[in-house]
Amino acid sequence: MNLIELVRLALARLGSSRLRAALTMLGVIIGVASVIALVSVGQGATSGITASLEGLGTNLLTITPGATRTGITRGAAGSSTTLTVDDATAIGGIDTVGAVAPELSSQALVVAGGQNTTTTVVGTTDAYLGIRNYQLWQGSFLTDASVANSLRVAVLGATTADDLGLGADSIGSQITIGGLPFQLVGILQPKGSVGIANQDDLALVPISTVRRHFVGGDSVRAIDVSVRTADEIPLAEAELEQMLRARHGLSGTAADDFNIADQAQLLDTVSSITGTLTI
Repeated sequence: MNLIELVRLALARLGSSRLRAALTMLGVIIGVASVIALVSVGQGATSGITASLEGLGTNLLTITPGATRTGITRGAAGSSTTLTVDDATAIGGIDTVGAVAPELSSQALVVAGGQNTTTTVVGTTDAYLGIRNYQLWQGSFLTDASVANSLRVAVLGATTADDLGLGADSIGSQITIGGLPFQLVGILQPKGSVGIANQDDLALVPISTVRRHFVGGDSVRAIDVSVRTADEIPLAEAELEQMLRARHGLSGTAADDFNIADQAQLLDTVSSITGTLTI
């Protein structure tokens, strides 16, 4: 039986079972369309997540305190108070480090006119803007002088500003944070969310101001470190660990009392998880 006869036989069978043929074709079409849609969704999800994570800073290392221990009971990660501003200052002297910004945060009610919202108040320094890849929409950012003098100035995230009805003409106006008057000096460009964390719902103020009025003590919640190049991240991590262990008096097999999170590793993890959808 030659090829032409095989084609004729196939067409004849299809003609005699049109409903079965139509259903078979419909199943194939739906299956192919489903695979295409799944791949497209996977690619879109990967692109969105990767863009959000890169917005945090691809050369970013975040150092957080370790967990407290009471006897044999271990507290939550980050519950100890082992990191200080002095640690951040020392880290700035490492050759592979481009910039450093300590963080100290608290929740507070922010009021502007007749509007109010509760948000995260982050005390930090002028380096935070570049390290965290934020961009100013209006006004200016924190300065060395505002940190040195514990000035009551604030820069709001896009969501917080929207919730309070603040726009470009609000720069220079007075708002209250935690019942204290602050001057609004800047509003940030929106960045979006990473998971459930909204990067635009925050108020940034000098870290010295947060310590004086909201959170006492010498410890900080985190230290953000921008490594000069992505290739130097492993070396920077090793240098950070060595320096902090020495500063905190840790020797031998003593466990670290801090954690170092690598943004590049997080990006790789996301890629490996979503990679099956984008092959």
